[in-house]
Amino acid sequence: MSRIALLRTPKTLGFPFNDFLCFPLGLMYIASSLRKFGNHDVTIIDPKVELIPYENIIKKIGEFSADFAGISGMTYEAEELHSMAKLIKQHYPAITTVVGGVHASVAPDELIKDDNIDYVIIGYGEEAFCRLIDEINAGNPAPEMPGVAYRVKGKPVINPRKIPDTPLDSLPFPAWDLVALEKYFPKVRQSVIHAHKRYMSIFTSRGCPYQCVYCHPVFGKKYRTRSAENVCEEINILYHEYGIRELHVADDTFNLDISRAEKILDFIIDSNLDIRISFPNGVRADRLTDKLLGKMKKAGTYMVSYAIETASPRMQKIIKKNVQLDKVFEIIKKTDKLGIIVNGFFMIGFPGETRQEIEMTIRYALKSKFHTASFFVVTPNPGTELYDMVKDSIEKKPDDGALFHYFHPYGICEVDDAELQRLLKKANYLFYLNPMRMFRFLQLLPQKKDIPNLFLRFAKRTFLKAYKE
Repeated sequence: MSRIALLRTPKTLGFPFNDFLCFPLGLMYIASSLRKFGNHDVTIIDPKVELIPYENIIKKIGEFSADFAGISGMTYEAEELHSMAKLIKQHYPAITTVVGGVHASVAPDELIKDDNIDYVIIGYGEEAFCRLIDEINAGNPAPEMPGVAYRVKGKPVINPRKIPDTPLDSLPFPAWDLVALEKYFPKVRQSVIHAHKRYMSIFTSRGCPYQCVYCHPVFGKKYRTRSAENVCEEINILYHEYGIRELHVADDTFNLDISRAEKILDFIIDSNLDIRISFPNGVRADRLTDKLLGKMKKAGTYMVSYAIETASPRMQKIIKKNVQLDKVFEIIKKTDKLGIIVNGFFMIGFPGETRQEIEMTIRYALKSKFHTASFFVVTPNPGTELYDMVKDSIEKKPDDGALFHYFHPYGICEVDDAELQRLLKKANYLFYLNPMRMFRFLQLLPQKKDIPNLFLRFAKRTFLKAYKE
């Protein structure tokens, strides 16, 4: 049995980059797996919610007497991943440091060069972390297992990842008891608006079979689902044991299997659970049916996001999104008629995209029945096909992690950076200064006390500089 401290980096970029806080579901799943399959002692340290400085993080790790420290971070947090590993090694040289998460999955070669990082886990961490600890404890510091990187005599060894074959139903539920739930509830959450204070994010599936060039491959292209029964058991526990009254479904493609989605919604409806549901990460709009939309509403859905990205048919093909724009336009109308808040995701600045095509995207958003819209600059994240398409023409590299966010132009479209910035502001300005749109939105807004914060977000995105140099 080992003692393992799992932590997120303390990085916060501030508005408009990282202005919301999600539960650390990845760490919570790993923690529960470590306890179930290895009987290890685990703690989760989340500086993002506790707002504690580096020295206090180090102190907590020491007080726990950790044998292993697992650090998770995004690409824009790459610098902090290295800093955190260095501090841990400086204070506790005997601790084995393991880095995982999004950046570890897309840039393991960069991370494993750091002598302060002993291991990198590529892809899903539940099984890999458990097996890695077993191997190390058994005296094998260089196991030949998929999805793990390390050094042998100073030379990097990177074992390619493999999507696990283990059924998702076999995984234990997230370790809700290891996070201070009450500290997360008051924070701005992923969907920004909220219907109830006590919420929890859930994954009902993993992976996405679509081939969008801009998407991180962290969860893989293999679509893996939990059974409707397993998901419903989790919802039941969250509702009755933890008092959760709002669910944020974090799946990439919740409705790919329509019959499974309907079963989950039917459970909520038939159980008479007084719960609200949000899909802040979005659902595949052109996979929605009238029947499924009706069940979503009846089960308590009050907000859903649809990712359009671009309204240019040419760009839709290039980025391999292949959304049926006309069909989705009608789905947006139907969702609005049901009284569900509809948010749209849009990106501008794709490789070779012209000003006319960007204007086409803005017009689509303006003509739609979207209540809210999020406009982003296209970001060629390392590990994506998009990055491979443009990596030779951009100066930012994976080790410039702080630059890989959604508001920094990369000079890859037919519009210069300054003009792209103006178009981003124009999109926000024209979309949100529509009195009828705002009236419709405010009618459906479940918590009117969110209005000042929402107005502040609009003002900052529209009138202030939206990216850092």
